[in-house]
Amino acid sequence: MFRMLSYRTLAVAALVGCSVLGATNPAQANFAVRFGSDGTNWTTVNDGDVAGIGGATITDQAAAGGAISFTFNGVKFTATSSASTSPTDSKLDLTVGGSTTVANNATFNLYVQASMDKLTTAPPPLTLDYSFSAAIGGKQGATGSKSATLQSWVDDTNNLFGTTGGGIVANTGAQDAINGGNGQGGSITFGANVYYSMTQQNLISITNKFGSSQTYTISSDGNNEITPSPVPAPAGLMLVMTGLPLVGLRAWLRRKQVSAVA
Repeated sequence: MFRMLSYRTLAVAALVGCSVLGATNPAQANFAVRFGSDGTNWTTVNDGDVAGIGGATITDQAAAGGAISFTFNGVKFTATSSASTSPTDSKLDLTVGGSTTVANNATFNLYVQASMDKLTTAPPPLTLDYSFSAAIGGKQGATGSKSATLQSWVDDTNNLFGTTGGGIVANTGAQDAINGGNGQGGSITFGANVYYSMTQQNLISITNKFGSSQTYTISSDGNNEITPSPVPAPAGLMLVMTGLPLVGLRAWLRRKQVSAVA
C-alpha cells in the first residue's frame, strides 16, 4: 500500500513505453507498473486492469496501444505499452514527472517500476543500451537532499519485476541522475535465453531542511533498448561471394581472347 508521507499534494505522471518492432507471431508479453513509498510494499497495475486495485482508480486503454491511467491518493500516473516482442529489438522506457509539497524536516520517497517479460530478442550475446536523466526543482536547505536514482535489470528467469537472484544477467547499477551528473548512460553485453524479462526503476527522494514547506517539481526519464548480436553470413555464402570477382575476371579474359582471335 502506498502511504502518503509529509506532503500535502502530489501530481505525478509516469509514461512507460515497451515496444518491439518487426514481430512475426509474437509471444504475448506481460506488462505491469507498480509504485510505493519504500521499495517493499507495492501497488501493482497490470495492463488490462479496469477496476480499483489497492485504492487506485484505473482507466485502461489497452485497445488503443496498451495505455494505463490511474490515480492513487492524489498520485496520478499514465502508462503505455505495446506488450510485444521480436528477435530484433526490445525497448522499455519509464518517465516520471510532476510536483509535490514536502513539509520542513520531512522526507518524500517515490518508487516506480515498469516491467515486461517474455522478451525474445536473440541471439546472444545481447546488448543493453540505456540512458538516464532527471531534474528536481525546489529548495532543500544546506542539510537537505534531492536525488533521482534510476536502475535497470535483465532477468534470465523471466520474472516480471525480476531484480534479484541468480537469474540477473544485466544490471546497470543504481545511478543518481541528479548528483551523479545528468545524462547517465552506457552499454552492457550479456547472455540470456528466450524468454527473459526487463525491469526499469525510478526512485525519487527529497529531504526538506529549508525551514518551511517547499514545493518540488520532478522529472526523470529512463530509456532501455536490447539488441542482438549481428548474425554472421553462412560460410558457404561467404565463399561464393569471395569467388565472384575471380569468376568475373575469367569471363572478361575469355571475351578478350575471342575478340583478339576474331
